[in-house]
Amino acid sequence: MTSPIVSLLRPVSPLAWLPIGLLVFKAAKPANPEAPVIREPLKDTTAGLKQTATLSCIIVGVPTPTLAWYKDHTPFKPTAVSYEAGCARLTLNNTSEDMAGFYTLEATNDSGSVETSCTLVIQETPKIVPEKKAKVYKTKVEKQWSVTAKVGGLPRPNIVWTKNGESIEGDTHYIVNTETLSSTVCSTTLTIINTERTDTAKYTLTATNAAGSASYDVTLKITGTVIQEV
Repeated sequence: MTSPIVSLLRPVSPLAWLPIGLLVFKAAKPANPEAPVIREPLKDTTAGLKQTATLSCIIVGVPTPTLAWYKDHTPFKPTAVSYEAGCARLTLNNTSEDMAGFYTLEATNDSGSVETSCTLVIQETPKIVPEKKAKVYKTKVEKQWSVTAKVGGLPRPNIVWTKNGESIEGDTHYIVNTETLSSTVCSTTLTIINTERTDTAKYTLTATNAAGSASYDVTLKITGTVIQEV
């Protein structure tokens, strides 16, 4: 017969001291369904040509929502998208003019749907490339003179020529021809058919669009005298 004292000294499992109710483990309840919620919406974004534009937002829901992207209200399947820890991201590489538009992300699960939108603007500050590098031109009186430059930008810039800071628009002594070369580039030429001494001046080409402006200056010097016929 085992002594009562010996029985008390025997090792006892730690679980023996726990209430019986604590020994019954129940499976965790599944998370309650939740409709998608926008924590951070898409934001309007501006990018230049041939750059990288990223549109991102934070959307959560239970179960994890299914995402669908739209451009100008039309479904499309972008090649570079991700959705991790509630952060949805669309990356547009090597941006071009046709990537500009209205973007919408729709998130849907069994409990509902939600959407967020933004506008992507693709623009480029004006750039002026003169046909010749000369900054100072010299010609004789009663001669024809002209200067040409290519102007680029998105949207295509507006062009203004001035003489010593004053507009020459409407002055028939000066002829301005502008030719559209593409949706972002044009060529402009300022011509004086018959130069006069008063044409000695600084002429400025200014190109302006929503992204900014650029200017190009040339100086014209008229030499010689007019021979008066008797």
